[in-house]
Amino acid sequence: MKKSKILLLLCFSFLLVHFANAQEKTLSGVVTSKSDGMPLPGVGVLIKGTLKGVETDFDGKYQIKASVGDVLVFSYVGMQSQSITVANQQTINVALDDANILDEVVVTALGIKKEKKALGYAVSNVKAEDLQMAKDPNVVNSLQGRVAGLEINQASGGVGSANRMVIRGNNSITGNNQALYVVDGVPINNTENEGDVDEWGNGVSIGNGIADINPDDIESVSVLKGANAAALYGARASNGVIMITTKKGKKGKMSIGFNSSVTFEEVAFLPEFQNTYGQGSFGAIPTDGTLISFGSWGPRLDGSNQLLWTGQTGRYEANPNNVKDFFSGGSTLINSFYVDGGSEKMTSRISYTRSDIQGIVPNNELEKNAFAAYTKLDINKLTVDLKANYINQKVNNRPYLSVWPDNVVNSLYSMPRNVNLAELEANSSLVPRGGSLNNPFSSVNTVGTVDRRNRVFGYVRANYQFNDNLSAMVRAGSDYSTQTFLGWAPTDHPTIDGGQVSDNVYTNQETNIDFLVTYNKEVTEDLTATLTGGGNRLDFRRSVRGGVGNGLRVPGIYNILNTQSYVPNLGTGVYTRRVNSLYSTLDLDFRGYLFAQITARNDWSSVLPSNNNSFFYPSVSLSAIVTDMFDIGSENLNYLKLRGSWAQVGSDGEVGPYSIHARYLTQAPYLGNGVLTTPSVKPNPDLVPQTTNSIEFGLEGKFFQNRLGLDFSYYDTRTEDQVISLPAPVESGYNTFLLNEGTLINKGIEVGVNYDIIKNENVSWNVGVNYSHNRTTVQDLSTDDIPLAPIEGGTPFRILATNNGRYGDIVGFGYKRNDQGQILVGDDGTPLASDEQKVLGNFNPDWLGGFTSNFRYKDFSFRFLISSKIGGQILSRTDMILDVNGNSTRTLEGRETGIVVPNSIVESTGAVNTTAVPAQEYYQAVAGERIIEDYVFDADYIKLKELAIGYNLPQSLTSKLNISSASIQLIGRNLFFFHRETESFDPEVSGFNTRNAQGVELLSLPGTRSYGLNLSVKF
Repeated sequence: MKKSKILLLLCFSFLLVHFANAQEKTLSGVVTSKSDGMPLPGVGVLIKGTLKGVETDFDGKYQIKASVGDVLVFSYVGMQSQSITVANQQTINVALDDANILDEVVVTALGIKKEKKALGYAVSNVKAEDLQMAKDPNVVNSLQGRVAGLEINQASGGVGSANRMVIRGNNSITGNNQALYVVDGVPINNTENEGDVDEWGNGVSIGNGIADINPDDIESVSVLKGANAAALYGARASNGVIMITTKKGKKGKMSIGFNSSVTFEEVAFLPEFQNTYGQGSFGAIPTDGTLISFGSWGPRLDGSNQLLWTGQTGRYEANPNNVKDFFSGGSTLINSFYVDGGSEKMTSRISYTRSDIQGIVPNNELEKNAFAAYTKLDINKLTVDLKANYINQKVNNRPYLSVWPDNVVNSLYSMPRNVNLAELEANSSLVPRGGSLNNPFSSVNTVGTVDRRNRVFGYVRANYQFNDNLSAMVRAGSDYSTQTFLGWAPTDHPTIDGGQVSDNVYTNQETNIDFLVTYNKEVTEDLTATLTGGGNRLDFRRSVRGGVGNGLRVPGIYNILNTQSYVPNLGTGVYTRRVNSLYSTLDLDFRGYLFAQITARNDWSSVLPSNNNSFFYPSVSLSAIVTDMFDIGSENLNYLKLRGSWAQVGSDGEVGPYSIHARYLTQAPYLGNGVLTTPSVKPNPDLVPQTTNSIEFGLEGKFFQNRLGLDFSYYDTRTEDQVISLPAPVESGYNTFLLNEGTLINKGIEVGVNYDIIKNENVSWNVGVNYSHNRTTVQDLSTDDIPLAPIEGGTPFRILATNNGRYGDIVGFGYKRNDQGQILVGDDGTPLASDEQKVLGNFNPDWLGGFTSNFRYKDFSFRFLISSKIGGQILSRTDMILDVNGNSTRTLEGRETGIVVPNSIVESTGAVNTTAVPAQEYYQAVAGERIIEDYVFDADYIKLKELAIGYNLPQSLTSKLNISSASIQLIGRNLFFFHRETESFDPEVSGFNTRNAQGVELLSLPGTRSYGLNLSVKF
C-alpha cells in the first residue's frame, strides 16, 4: 500500500511538471530600429518580475522560453522600452523607437540598466554617435554643451594635456571636485601625474587618466549627477559619476569594421598685436647695450636701418605674422579596427586603435596604441565576462606653461614687434627680450621632454542565475599604470646655469573587488520588489620616484646620472589607502507608474582615524508617472513624471595617505649626507568625514504626440565639515594644519528641451537645448577666506573661498579711489593701487548652455553643436604681459601725447589731474605692478563647438561592394565664436591647471580650430 502511494505521487509529480513545461514555450523574433529598420544587437529581452532574460544577437534575433501571460520587456540604451504580453504566438518581432530625452533605458550606479521613468533623480545619457560626431581624441571634451550642469575646462598644455570636469558646482573647498569615472561598472583612476606643474601652471601638464579611454570603443555615456544618483559609489561619487559603457561582442556572424579619421588644426585666435612701434624705450633705440631690456616702446617702424636686438643693424620694420608663423599646423590621425561576433555560448570583441597627433607647437607630438579585448561565456546559469585594455602612449616635447622661461607663448608675446622670425631661428642662442625668457626656437629644439605611459585595466566578472528571481555577481577589476617623465635643458640655457635633467616615475594601481546579490519578486499583481546587497574593497597604491639633477657633467647627455647635484622629488614615496564598503538597495515598482528606491552604504576608510573612519549614508528617491497614475494622458500630454530624492554621502575629503600620522620626507642631501624633514602639513588625528546632503526635485514630460520633451531639475546640495588646511602658527614647525571646518552650498536648476521638428521615414530633424544655473556659497569658516591655491612671490591676486560669500572670488588690487569713485594718482599723474585687495570678479559662470541640431534626409545628415558659457570672470595675465611690453593695440593710445588718467584726482593736493603720463610708464605702472582691475574680463562665449556633414552609402551600393554599411563625414571642431568677451584668448581652453583655482589665464596656447574627414566601414 505504501509503495502504491509513492508510485502514485511520483506519477502525479511527473504529470504536474509535464503540464508546467507544456505551458512554457520557445519564442523567437527580431528587434529592429523603428527609425531606419536596421537590426539592433544587444537588446535586453527580460521576463517582467524575474531576472530571466536574453540579449539579441548581431542580426537583432533572440530566443527565449516563456509562458502564456508572461510580459516580455524589450530595452535598449537610448531607446524607448517596450512591453508585450505573451499569448499564443510563436514569433514576436519588435521595432524600438528613439527615446529622445525620456522613457529610455540608462546605465545607473553599479552598471545596472534601468528604465529612466523609474529613476527619482537626474541622469543624462549620451550616445556613441554623439561622442564620435567630431572625433575629439579625449572623449570628455565631447560632453561639453551636451549635458546640463556639466562644466569642462581644458588645460592649455598641448596634445594629451589634462582637463577638468565639474558637475553641479564645486563641493570641496580645497579637495577634489572632479567626477568619478566608471567604465563597465568598475571605477578607474583619473590621477593627473603633474610632473613639475604647480597650481599656477609652471612646468608641463602630462595628462590625466580619462584621456586613455578610446572613443571608438564606447557604446554610451551616462552622467549621474550629484550625490542622489551616485550614492551607491560612496565617497568618491559625491561629485557625480561619468558611467562609460563600452562595446561588447554580439551573438551571430562575425563582423569586421574600421574607422579612420583625419583632422587638421590651425591657430584660430590670437591677440591683436600693434605693428606701429618697434623695440626701444620712450620712443628711442638705446645704443648702450640695453636694447634687449625693452619691449616695443621704441620709435615708429619706418623701414630705416637701425640697431636691432641681434647687435647688428638692419631694417627696422614690422613683422605682423611673427607670432602666428611660429606655430605649425597640427593634425590628428586616428585609425581604429575591430572584430566581433560569437555563438550562443560565447561572444567576443577585439579592437585596436592607433592615434598620431601633431600639436601646433613644433615637435609636440603624441603616439598612442590602444588594444581592447572582451569575451563573454554563457554556461547554462553561469555567465562569465572578461575585459582587458592595454594603452601605450608616448608624448614628445610637451609645451611648458605659465611664466616658465621655456613657455614659447611667453617669449613670443614678450618679444618686440620688429623681430624677424627667420633671424630669431638663425640666432636661437640669443633672446630678443631680456629677463626670464628663452628663444622660442631653442625652447622647442634644444629644451625638451618625453614621457611614456603604459596602462592596463580591465575586469573579470561572473554572474550566476540561481533561479528566475535570484542571482549573484562577483567581480574583480584593476587599473595599473606607470608613467615616466624626462625633461632636460642644455648647458647654454639662458636661465638654468649648466643645464638640468628632471626624471620622474609615477605608478598608480587601483583594484576593486565587489559582489552583488539581486533578488527580484513580484510580491503582488501590482507590486514588484528588487532587493540587492553587496560590498566592495578598494585598494589604491601610488608611488612617486625621481628628482631633478642640476649641472650637466657632459653636455648633451640627458641622464640623471650625468648631473653634478641631485634633488629628490619632495613627494617621493609610496602611498596606499583602502576603503571597505557594504551597501544595499530596495527598488519598488507599483503598477508601473509609482517607483521608489532606498539605498544604504557604509564605508571604512584607512586614511581617517580609527575611531572616526566609518561613515554611513542613505538615500531615498521617488518617481511617479502622473499621466498613468491618474489616466490623464492625451494627444497633447503624452507623459508626465514627477520625481524627488534625498541623499547623504560621506567623504574623507582632502585627507591623503598618512596625513593623520607624523612621518618624515626626504630632502636634498647636505654635505653629502641624507636629510629627512617633517611634512609641511601638521597631522590631525581627530578628523571626521565631511558629509554631503542633497535634495533634488524634477519634472519630465512629453507633449504633442511625443514630439516635445522636457526635463527640469532643482537641487540643493550642502557639504559640511570640510576637510581643509589653514596656516599654522610659526612656532608649530608646520606651514599648515588640517581640520574640519566650513560648509559649501550649491543650489541650481537644469532644463533640457528636445523637439522633433520633422520625423518620418525619409526626413528627420531634432533639436535640443539645455540650460543650467548653479550658485556656490561658503559658510561656517573661522577665517574671512581660504585661498584655493597657495600664492607666492607677491602675486597681486588671489582666488578665494570667501566666508559668507562665494566660492571662486578673484581678489586683487584695483585703482585707489576717493569717496566719489575717482581714481587717485601721484604727483606725476601715475595711477595709484588700492591699499587693500578687493573682489573684482568670480570665475563661476552664471549659466551654461548647449544647442544641438540633428537633421537627416534619407542617407544625408547635417549635425552641429553650439556650446555657451555666460557670466563669470577671468583674469588675463597675458593681456598684462602684452601691455607691459607694448605689444597690444591698447598700448597705441598716448604714444605721442601721453595718457591723462580719466576722472582722476591728485592724491596729495585733491586737484583735478591734468598731467600726462608717457604710455610706457603708464602701462608698466598698471600692468607691470599690481593693478589688475582692467584685466579682469567677462568670460562669456557662444561657440560653434562641433559640426558634421555625413553621407551613408545606400544598401544597394554596399551590397555590391560586399560590405554591411559605410559612411563618410566632413567634421569640424571649435570653428568660430558667435560671441566672446575676451579678445586675446579662447576662454574655453585658457585654463592651465585642473585644480580648484580657476579663473586665471596666463600665457595659454592660442585657440585652434580643426576640420577633417571621418570614414566608417563595417563588413
